Amino acid sequence: ITDNMVAGEVVPPADVVLSARYAYAHRVRPKEAAPVVCYCHSPLRFAWSMTEDYRGRWAPGGLKARAFDLLAGVTRASDQRAARRVVSYLTSSEYVAQQVRAFYHRNVEVIGVPIDTDKFVPSRSDPDDYFLLVGRLLEPYKQVGIAVEAFRRLGRRLLIAGDGPAMDELRRVAPPNVELLGYQTDDALVELMQDCQAAIFPSRDDFGLVPLEVMACGRPVIAYGQGGALHTVVEGRTGTFIDEQTPEAIVGAVEAFDPSTYDTRAIRE
Repeated sequence: ITDNMVAGEVVPPADVVLSARYAYAHRVRPKEAAPVVCYCHSPLRFAWSMTEDYRGRWAPGGLKARAFDLLAGVTRASDQRAARRVVSYLTSSEYVAQQVRAFYHRNVEVIGVPIDTDKFVPSRSDPDDYFLLVGRLLEPYKQVGIAVEAFRRLGRRLLIAGDGPAMDELRRVAPPNVELLGYQTDDALVELMQDCQAAIFPSRDDFGLVPLEVMACGRPVIAYGQGGALHTVVEGRTGTFIDEQTPEAIVGAVEAFDPSTYDTRAIRE
């Protein structure tokens, strides 16, 4: 059972119901009281972990902000009631597991997302002189704009692989040293990851596949030190962290970056 099924579809009789959710799927009430096992991608972000971010975007100030806070509070209360009906919680990362424990007061088992380490492999050649950002072009969640601004100041080459609603605006503001490549196939992504100096990962993701795929290719990651990346990137061994989601933080990290201090085989391990 996924989030887009809950509102409009009836759950047939079952021995066990598995719900996969980042929003409402754990609220399902199966027939005959079948136990619900929930694979939680994230507790509902606007009500829990990113309330201030969403309020600033959707309801900046005044009555709208107060109404938003009321909605978030009501949602949190109903979310906790629904969480009590779940028999067992699973999730992809320790970062989300901490949220499940804190918000729902439930135990949770972490089952990490697999990476195809036969596909994502190191290159036999030296890396090229560019940095890489991979992901959906969503602002402000993915924080692509701060990377674009950072590399404007740096004058270094940045390749951005991915598509999304922010593409047109990013193309408008990107300097010549920042190239927006659009959607890329898996094979093309592997080559981009293999040949980059390092990957830039400025977002706070619940898990974050990209850092692990890049590291499987033997390349380091410059990541925001929050979210799933904090549990997968090893400081000084497989990459480094920025403390703030700002252009200045990325500029400082890139200027301090020394590729000779990283070992491809150690990163892949």
